[in-house]
Amino acid sequence: MSSFIERLWRESSNEEEILTIQELPSTGEVEETEAKRLWGSLRSWFLEKGYTLFELGKLRHSFPLLDTPSRDIEKYDYPYAFCGGDPPYLKSLAAEPLEAYYSDKVCFAQDAQGRHVAIKKLTNTDETRIHRFLFEKREILAENCILPILEILEHEGKCFAVMPRWGDDPCFPHSGSIGNVLHYIHCLLKAIHFLHSNSIVHRDLKEDNTLVNHFGAYRCNIDNMMRPKLRAAGKLTYVLYDFDLSLMLPSTECRLPASQSVDVLSIVWPYDTSQGELDYDPYKFEMGCLGIILCQKFQPCQHCIPSIHFLAPFLDRLITDRLELRFTSYEALQFFEEMRAKLTPEQCSVDMPIRSGGYRPWEPEKYDRWQGLPDEFLQQWGHFRAPKPSLYTRFLRRLILSVWGEQIVIEAPEPEIDESLVRQLEAKRLWGSLRSWFLEKGYTLFEFSPVGYSFPLLDTPPQNGEYPYAFCGGNTFHRDHPLYAYYSDKICFAQDSQVRHVAIKKLNKPDEIRIYQFLFEKRELLLGACILSVLEVLEYKDHCFAITPRYVLDYLPVMTLKCLNPLDGARKSVIQIAAPSEMFWVIFIAFLSLIIRMKDLKEDNTLVNHFGAYRRIESNSIRPELRAAGLLTYTLFDFDLSLMLPSNDCRLPAGQSFEVLSITWPYDTSQGEIDYDPYKFEMGCLGIMLCQMFQNCIPFAHFLAPFLDRLITHRLKFWFTSLEALQFFEVMRLKLTPQQLSVEAPVDTTRACPHWEPEKYNRWENLPDDLCAGYAELSGVIE
Repeated sequence: MSSFIERLWRESSNEEEILTIQELPSTGEVEETEAKRLWGSLRSWFLEKGYTLFELGKLRHSFPLLDTPSRDIEKYDYPYAFCGGDPPYLKSLAAEPLEAYYSDKVCFAQDAQGRHVAIKKLTNTDETRIHRFLFEKREILAENCILPILEILEHEGKCFAVMPRWGDDPCFPHSGSIGNVLHYIHCLLKAIHFLHSNSIVHRDLKEDNTLVNHFGAYRCNIDNMMRPKLRAAGKLTYVLYDFDLSLMLPSTECRLPASQSVDVLSIVWPYDTSQGELDYDPYKFEMGCLGIILCQKFQPCQHCIPSIHFLAPFLDRLITDRLELRFTSYEALQFFEEMRAKLTPEQCSVDMPIRSGGYRPWEPEKYDRWQGLPDEFLQQWGHFRAPKPSLYTRFLRRLILSVWGEQIVIEAPEPEIDESLVRQLEAKRLWGSLRSWFLEKGYTLFEFSPVGYSFPLLDTPPQNGEYPYAFCGGNTFHRDHPLYAYYSDKICFAQDSQVRHVAIKKLNKPDEIRIYQFLFEKRELLLGACILSVLEVLEYKDHCFAITPRYVLDYLPVMTLKCLNPLDGARKSVIQIAAPSEMFWVIFIAFLSLIIRMKDLKEDNTLVNHFGAYRRIESNSIRPELRAAGLLTYTLFDFDLSLMLPSNDCRLPAGQSFEVLSITWPYDTSQGEIDYDPYKFEMGCLGIMLCQMFQNCIPFAHFLAPFLDRLITHRLKFWFTSLEALQFFEVMRLKLTPQQLSVEAPVDTTRACPHWEPEKYNRWENLPDDLCAGYAELSGVIE
């Protein structure tokens, strides 16, 4: 290796081009450059939305470009904050009035009225769900001390939350009176109670994640001249924010693995998982974290106890090891409000005492919060005192919190859990909680069995297949129910008010929701487009559901909608195999004209307008009759991985070409390409799928050879578009005689060796010479 480097150095024509370690940019510089690039690329788009981004300077400092409207200190225009009051020495610090800090997650801007806002880039599913939920509840966020959400914006797969700009360092300058400190604690308690009552755990409680409704220049609040006046006038209020580490849990009673208790916390945490516990209560754990913050981090609190006695029992009930006695968020808020109401104005107006004695720990065995309190108070509230840990408990903690103990317990692999059973229980809990709401909407959910099956509760009359509903039946022998179904956390089956079977799909992603809403708007056109009909789109709290006619999927883990396998149930003729192929082209013309990319093409995502008992289609007695009568039709469905793109000529980064596909993909991005055409790429995916399903039919339908080769060719300029493929297929299919179409389909031998590449499988072998000559330009190119 060293000889190679030496030779490379000698052969270099310009030794200055070889960077030394000192010349490499630091991590901070790289992050700053990336943040500048991100927000710079979005500046014009945000301007269209009415927001002027700050000017981005060096060292992550940013500056407003528009004049900031003046604010009357006597008037508070919620949700926007007071601003100004920067100290006179600001310029000596090379700072500007009202400047802000930016990163790859947050950038500041001004709206059309010049008011300051913060724009947060949402980076994970829970964070996005929480911000959407808060936006829906924006009318009640003020009373619950949560930073309000003004707007949720989406752009090219990114999601942004727009919030009013509030100020950091909420306890600076000096908090003033004890009443101000209690107001801060009260706001924090209300915020946490609101989150917990809605099954949200913050997981990153600290002073840095609280804000005040006044801002000045970033990190110049210690000498701000306006904030003390606002505090003295009682104009300040406080909020909790920053949910990038938060979780939105299924219920208020769930538990999490013990290892997650120390995943993301930036403070000391309670000892709930330090004795070898396997799981923990995330809500009680967070209340313990809050207690530690109030004892240790928020210094005004613990040394206020000589003046405000009730803080001793209040804090001890937050940090006690006896979890059954630890305050819930509701109990803490209720206790605090009752005790605070008993304080006189004189007690609340007492100045904050000067903190003495340096660092004070929070553990009851290390710091006595009750020392010096009146005997009468001790007698009344002494049962709230947190007990000191026993010798055995201290031994366990010493063992578990050692390096050896952490490797064994905290860092040990999670015990093996049947994930499918856990998912099934979560699904049953989800749909069970929604049963009464769906009943109000006119849908009776199926009954759930413990093993993942579901059964209709109402009698099912014969269904004649009138669009958009499917034919049903043919499995009357089944011992449980002839029309039983599967369910998951995404799909549940139900019956409408006319007892027709429907499927209810839970929509999880923004693009999926947009696509289903679009399909619902275009539902009158879906029959001709061979796309599964959308009967209704319903919203409930933070959930969104699509109602479709009942179909069912072809593999066990995930439920779908109309039938198991469109081609199961009887011996097929070539015409019956050709019909699904034609269906694909109708679908693609529709989808590509709608600028939608499917991203998950496979046989399992095609459906037919007949259903029976789940996974019992191979012995179904009705489907062969329907097929013979020409009554079956086929659709494409399942858009949870689909994208709705801005235009039909856009390109995507090459890395996205193989993110989610469940089949083999073409070689469009296998030669070092930087980007790719997602529409042609998807046509290639379709070609591969059709090769693996139907290329054994080529000896009986010769045109399939040029047809398939033009779908999978490496020469992209000759690649069929969806329109070209549909036109070619329809023209060639019309040339087949009834005798050719009625030939029985050959036994499928390609499934055992499903090669689609022209160098591995010759689709032109033994075809007539005149056909090979006539369509030679359509054959796949071996490169």
